[in-house]
Amino acid sequence: MSGGDLIEVLLVDDEQAVLDGLLLHLRKRYATTTCTSPQDAVALLEADPGRFAVVVSDMRMPGMDGATFLAHAFRVAPDATRMLLTGHAEMDAAIAAVNDGQIFRFMTKPCPATVLLPALRAAVEQHRLVTAQRALLRETFAGSIAVLTSLLELAQPRAFSKAGRVSRRVGELARVTGRDAWQVEIAAQLSQIAAVTLPPEVLDRMESDEPLQVEDQAAIRRLPALTAGLLARIPRLDGVVRILRAVESGEDDAPWESRALAVLLEVDALEQRGTPTAEAVRIVRARQPRDRAIVDEVIAMLEDHAATHAVGEVEPAKLLAGMVLAADVRDPAGTLLFARGFEVTSALLEQVRETLRRAGVTSAVPVEVPASALRAA
Repeated sequence: MSGGDLIEVLLVDDEQAVLDGLLLHLRKRYATTTCTSPQDAVALLEADPGRFAVVVSDMRMPGMDGATFLAHAFRVAPDATRMLLTGHAEMDAAIAAVNDGQIFRFMTKPCPATVLLPALRAAVEQHRLVTAQRALLRETFAGSIAVLTSLLELAQPRAFSKAGRVSRRVGELARVTGRDAWQVEIAAQLSQIAAVTLPPEVLDRMESDEPLQVEDQAAIRRLPALTAGLLARIPRLDGVVRILRAVESGEDDAPWESRALAVLLEVDALEQRGTPTAEAVRIVRARQPRDRAIVDEVIAMLEDHAATHAVGEVEPAKLLAGMVLAADVRDPAGTLLFARGFEVTSALLEQVRETLRRAGVTSAVPVEVPASALRAA
């Protein structure tokens, strides 16, 4: 919700007198916004999906009935608890609204304060439970995934570093375009997990920077879909699985997250073959004309990132958590230790320093950090 702990409620009814009556009961308890047009209410939800804890709608309205509106609200702002006010003659439509719009509760009109207020309190509590569960999932599960993928990067730098690079980029892209980043970041982090199924000779070619064969590249492109199959039985990962399954679909109705992830995976693949970033983006834009709007968003994000980040060199012993390696790091014999894009996390900082020390890497390594942090250092 916007505004810290402020609980906001959205009331939708085409009759202003009904809204005024509801406001008398609610305005002292909640920050209440009213709309006489369901279309305007949809626009409010689209502008800030996390703003309202509860959405209350009348059933019978011109242009868009309450069932249709609340179904829209469910798609746009799924965390908001949805409630329906309906007349006795509209029970069939109310049942449809419960099924299609995931309605928490519906009440018949006129609805006295003794019924409305307890129902709203229950709706607010439902919203609190949903958002608390989501926060717990983000903090604990996302943290666990980050540790897992970092460990995989240590074991197979070339195969798994792609996930870290693309996850940071797609998360940044989601945030600068006003979208929720957590599911697409996790999808990107997990997108290469199925690399464990690649034949050893393909992994060897990846680690040694040998040219990849056409069939190798095709197998690597299939990794997100294979990963989706591996993750399908894990509870609460439905959204992540949907994103990964649609990465290669090429369908016009594929979600933005899948299309953005596909674009950035392709850009990264070109960069790994030595193509400069700007040229890689141009190539992907030509190859995927349906995603040109997303590619344009990527260009804007990369330009903003370049303006706010800088590359410098740091001695191995002075590496800090949060630094991202700006180039591959190899030992004196040429063995790849860490791939470009590896993020030095607090959990692995000492491990990274020790690995470099044992490998005999004494020269400074290139790192990327926010420009302000580099200047402070």
